[in-house]
Amino acid sequence: MSLFKSAGATLHISSATPASFDQAGYSALSYTKVGQIESIGDFGREREINKFVPLDTGIAMKVVGSADAGAPDIVVALDTDDAGQIMMKAASRSDNAYSVKITTKQGDIYYMQVFVKKWKVQIGDGNAITKASTALEIDSQQGGTDVVEVLA
Repeated sequence: MSLFKSAGATLHISSATPASFDQAGYSALSYTKVGQIESIGDFGREREINKFVPLDTGIAMKVVGSADAGAPDIVVALDTDDAGQIMMKAASRSDNAYSVKITTKQGDIYYMQVFVKKWKVQIGDGNAITKASTALEIDSQQGGTDVVEVLA
C-alpha cells in the first residue's frame, strides 16, 4: 500500500453497545458522525514494561506488564449544532462506554468501546478558530478485545 493522507477520515459515535465485540457486532449499530474534526490522536495497544534493578548487580530486569489501547485526543472546530459533537459532550458527562467507528479515506475501519474523558472548549486568540478538545479512553472488552480493525 502506498502513502495516503489523513484528509477524508471520519469519526462516528453511538451510545449503543454491540451484541458482540467484533466486526459483525459493531457494524450492526447506528452511528452519528462527529463533524469538523481537525485531528484524531494515536491509538493502539501499548504494553507496560515493569523494571526491577537489584542493587547488587545494577542490571535492569524487565517483565511485560499490562496492555492499554490508548486515549486518542480529538480536536474539533466547535459546532454546538453538530449532532455528533453534542453526543460527544454528553458522553463526557456519562459513566457509560460508547461505541466509536473511525474510518480512513481508504476505507479501513477501526471500532472500539470508549469512555469520553473530557470535553473542553478552546477559545484561543483573536485569529483562532474556536475549538473543542476531547479524549477517548479505549476500553478493552471480553477476551482482551480493544480495537477491532477492518482493513479495506
